[in-house]
Amino acid sequence: MFRKNEDIIYLEIADKSILLTKCYKINNLLNLDPNSRLQITLENNEIKDGVLFNPTLLNQTISNFIKKEKIQNPTFLISATYLTENANLNLQLLQLLAALKPIKGFITQICNEKIFKNDNKISMQELQTYTNLLENFYPPKNSDPRKWIAYTSFALTIFLSINIFRTLANNNTLQTVKNKALQIESENKKIETDLKNFKVVKTKNITLKSLKSKINNNVSCYTSCLKTISKTIPHNCWITNLKINEISKKSETHSFSLTLNGQSSSKSEIAIFLENLNQTKIFKTLSLQSIQKKNNCYQFEFLANS
Repeated sequence: MFRKNEDIIYLEIADKSILLTKCYKINNLLNLDPNSRLQITLENNEIKDGVLFNPTLLNQTISNFIKKEKIQNPTFLISATYLTENANLNLQLLQLLAALKPIKGFITQICNEKIFKNDNKISMQELQTYTNLLENFYPPKNSDPRKWIAYTSFALTIFLSINIFRTLANNNTLQTVKNKALQIESENKKIETDLKNFKVVKTKNITLKSLKSKINNNVSCYTSCLKTISKTIPHNCWITNLKINEISKKSETHSFSLTLNGQSSSKSEIAIFLENLNQTKIFKTLSLQSIQKKNNCYQFEFLANS
C-alpha cells in the first residue's frame, strides 16, 4: 500500500475543518504523529452537497504543511467525510482530485469515513478493510464484457469532462478579458460625461466631437488588442492585470504601450506565450520585464510597444 522512503500524510477533510497529520509505521501499525499537526476551520459555505468550493485553500494548506515539515516524497491517506454516497460521487471525487493535482504527491487511498477514530493508530489489516474510492476509477479485474462496457463509458465521460473543463477554463480567461474591455469602455464613457460638465473643455478649444472620436478610438484600439492577446494565451497561463500606459495617434494609425502581468505553472508556457505574442506582429517591441516563482507558480510581466 505504501512505498519506501516516503512521508505519509493523513489528510482529513470534514464539513467544518481540514486536518493534516504526519504518520509513521511501526511494525504493522500506522501511527499519527502528535507533534506534526495542522488544522484549519472552514467557512459554512465552503462545502455544500459534496462539493468543495475553495480548492485553492486546500492547495495552500497542504503546501504550507509540506513546506513546514520539510516533506520530500508525500503520500496521502485521505479521509473525505464530506463526500456523499450518491450518483454524483465520482464527479465529487474528480473535483477533489483536481484540487489536489497541483500538489506533487502520491494518493494511496480515499475514504468517505473517518479512519483514525478513537485512537492515534490503526493496523494495516484494518486499514485495508476501508473502502478505497479510488477503485471507482480502476478498470475491471475480470473479463466480464458488461463491466468493461460500463468502465469504458465512464472513462470516456471522464475524458470528455476534462476537455470540457479545459474549454471552460479558456472561455473563462477570454470572458475575463472581454469584461476588462467593457470596464474600460464604461470608464471612458464616464469620462466623456464628466468632460461635458467641465468648462475647461471650452477654454482648451477641444470639441465634444473630437473627444468622442478619441475615446472611441481608444476603446476600439484597446478592445482589438485584447481580442488579439486572448487568442495567444496557452492553457496554463492566466492574465492577472493588463494596463494600457499610453495611446497616441500617428498619421492614420494608433500606437500604444502596455504592461501585462500574469502567472503560469511553468516557465515553458511563459516562453510559448511570449512567442505567440511576437507572432501577432502587433508590437514593435516586446520584452519580459520580470519573472519570479511564488506559491507554486511563476509570476511574470511583459512590456510591449506597438
